Amino acid sequence: MTKSFFSACVLAILLSSAAVCYADPGKADIAITDMKVNSDCYIVVSLKNVGTTQLPLSADDPMYGTAIQFYNGNNPAGGYKFPSGLRQPGSTTDSVSGFPQINGTATITAEFKPNGSYEDINTANNRMTKTLTCTPPVVPKPDLTVTSVDFTDDCRPRVRLSNIGTASMPAYQFSAVALQRVVDNMRTGVIYIRTVDSTGRLMSPQGTAEWTDGKEYMPQSTISYYLTTTNSTVLNDANHQNNTAMATLPNRCRTAKPPVVRKLQPQPLLPATYPKKQPISPLK
Repeated sequence: MTKSFFSACVLAILLSSAAVCYADPGKADIAITDMKVNSDCYIVVSLKNVGTTQLPLSADDPMYGTAIQFYNGNNPAGGYKFPSGLRQPGSTTDSVSGFPQINGTATITAEFKPNGSYEDINTANNRMTKTLTCTPPVVPKPDLTVTSVDFTDDCRPRVRLSNIGTASMPAYQFSAVALQRVVDNMRTGVIYIRTVDSTGRLMSPQGTAEWTDGKEYMPQSTISYYLTTTNSTVLNDANHQNNTAMATLPNRCRTAKPPVVRKLQPQPLLPATYPKKQPISPLK
């Protein structure tokens, strides 16, 4: 063990009880040999042990071992601990990152970092920059939509819903989605989808459901329903533009009748009449 490595281990142990030290095995050399994208547009980094010394166990340490750092231009764009698979000289491995995902064209730099777990003899080959272009494939998603809103024969609001997407809706999301009711531009409570669709047909692609609201919610003008979530769960919907439908109250359901206004008919003018004059009696 070299003097400098021994001193570093002693200092690490004094500063943190979680520190891990390994015997100094000498020097190794890991190089980034290629960077590309896979079919899902995630970056694949290729590495090789181009040195003549076996990579030490310290490089695989889950806390202090090697890592890959990405930069989009000059901005950090995520990173992850790198499972080496490169202990023996000449060994190679490809590592698929969970991010960043390329959507369009981006100039990405990948940097291999030993993080002090061993001394890499050539840091010049630990960094690569490439301009990558990729369009991510369409990911199947559910698409819950309010198909229509109308009124039953007895004037109760009726809502129809469908899952017109290409994927199922997970149960945790199904239990959190609700319909927000808006009567005459005023919100009047929410109805859970699990109440509207008790059998869970809307969880599956092409599933449909129909639900009739209470007659007490009959509006004077319009009523609408839109899909929302009742907590921090995000509605993982393929299209958020079809989550609302509105209906106008039909004339047959309008119970209030306008007051009857009677017009006065003009009356003919009659000649004026005056009392007959009486003779004046003389004063006595």
